[in-house]
Amino acid sequence: EEELKHQSAFLPPLEWPSAPSHRENIVRGTTLCNQVLGEFILQYPEQWNWFYHQWSD
Repeated sequence: EEELKHQSAFLPPLEWPSAPSHRENIVRGTTLCNQVLGEFILQYPEQWNWFYHQWSD
């Protein structure tokens, strides 16, 4: 039986993008976070769970 383990990854701080507007700062920052998360998902897709309600009642 395979032993289950957890690993933590610590990355350097993100260089938060700067934009002229608060809204654009949020969009750029969220995009940056999604890109970093996406790299982990592509590297370990079997560990990714998407908990989103897909079907209506």
